[in-house]
Amino acid sequence: LHHCVTPQEHTMLLDTTTISAFFLFLIAAHWTMTTATDELKPYYPIGKPGVPWGEAEKEEWKAQTKKQRSYEDDVLKMLREEVEKNGNDDNPWEVLSYGSLPVDAQRYPLMACKSKNWPKLEDGESATKPCVLVTGGTHGYERSGVHGALLFIKQEMAKPFYTKHFNIVVCPCLSPWAYEHNQRWQSDLQDPNRSFQPDKWLPESEQLREFVKSLSPIKQESANNWICHLDLHETTD
Repeated sequence: LHHCVTPQEHTMLLDTTTISAFFLFLIAAHWTMTTATDELKPYYPIGKPGVPWGEAEKEEWKAQTKKQRSYEDDVLKMLREEVEKNGNDDNPWEVLSYGSLPVDAQRYPLMACKSKNWPKLEDGESATKPCVLVTGGTHGYERSGVHGALLFIKQEMAKPFYTKHFNIVVCPCLSPWAYEHNQRWQSDLQDPNRSFQPDKWLPESEQLREFVKSLSPIKQESANNWICHLDLHETTD
């Protein structure tokens, strides 16, 4: 006799089939990973696994890095155009340099865009407005952070809402050498995002620190004036 499968039995068959297929998948995945691991070669072509790089490996890495985009065209030119378009006197913000990278000081000035009327409120009260720092390009290969900061300068920063309530400074590209070469590390093979602490300062981080300190309205309690730091990153996975 032909047996009709009940809904309950059909669900059980599906569950059993799904579970069986899942375990088969796990077995196949385990076999593939084990086989691949046995034959896996070192991922990075420079140096040996487990051995810290010496000067030879660092020089080899530097030799293979190439310029892939232009800090001048993407960042510096845009900042100049915004100043020229709006005019210094009418702008609610100003562009300034807070340093440069020693690898090439002329090519890599470190730039910031800062709101004016710093640090007092527009109505003349002595109390200071809260300060906000926006940074991009801490990791050079994370391009969207740089262009997101530039877009905020271009489209949002001049709006009265922001400058009325906040002191704002935007540093669109903290690591311009790494930005041009599309690298996470800077020119000395260090990660700028791991250098904001004593004994680990890099030119990218230390000059930013000194710049922020110079802007603090209340020197004795500088940290209390800074209510927010937006460090723009992206995933590269």
